[in-house]
Amino acid sequence: KTADTSKRDQLTLMTSFGALLLGIATPTLLDVVKRKVSSANQMSEGLGIRVLANLPLFDKPKRRLGFRAPTPEAIEELQVAMEESIDGLRAMLLHLPAAKNVRTLMVTSALANEGKTTVASSLATSMGRSGRRTLLIDGDLRGPSAHRFLEMPLEEGLAEVLRGDVAIESVIRPSHMPGLRFLSAGHFDSTSLQALTKKNLGEIFEKLQDEFDFIVVD
Repeated sequence: KTADTSKRDQLTLMTSFGALLLGIATPTLLDVVKRKVSSANQMSEGLGIRVLANLPLFDKPKRRLGFRAPTPEAIEELQVAMEESIDGLRAMLLHLPAAKNVRTLMVTSALANEGKTTVASSLATSMGRSGRRTLLIDGDLRGPSAHRFLEMPLEEGLAEVLRGDVAIESVIRPSHMPGLRFLSAGHFDSTSLQALTKKNLGEIFEKLQDEFDFIVVD
């Protein structure tokens, strides 16, 4: 009615700009989705990495808006699935020809809170349960947590051994799990971290390999 075309021109410009963004974003999003690793087969076929086990997502239940926390039965089923998966991983490590001489295992990941301690502790427990003399070492000096998984106190451990304050035999302790002994992270400082780069760390592991069938490092 007013013959004012400014709003129409603005709407046309915004629509054209939105269509351009959509045209760019759509193929980008499809490419991201396509590149996402969502199965063990994609790991082995796409990256050429041998997959030894596929573990279930194991997270603390959280109550959120509109959703109920998992029931005790569901949590128990998840724990059983986790235990079976870890036992499968143990079987692969024990019987895989390529891993015949592997006796020291390190569990690590790129980010925090991805389940390193859960996997390392569960694997060490499974190894001990199978009759192998197993040692679990908490190598996370800055944020130790394996002792909580085993329901043990944080006592002297790897940090004190690296500093030369104690002998390693005196800080390896029996756990509540059959066949599993535990070396906690201890109480670290800058001296402990610097000692990680020294040759005596290799000597420590050589000594431990004479006493244990498997060593699992978190």
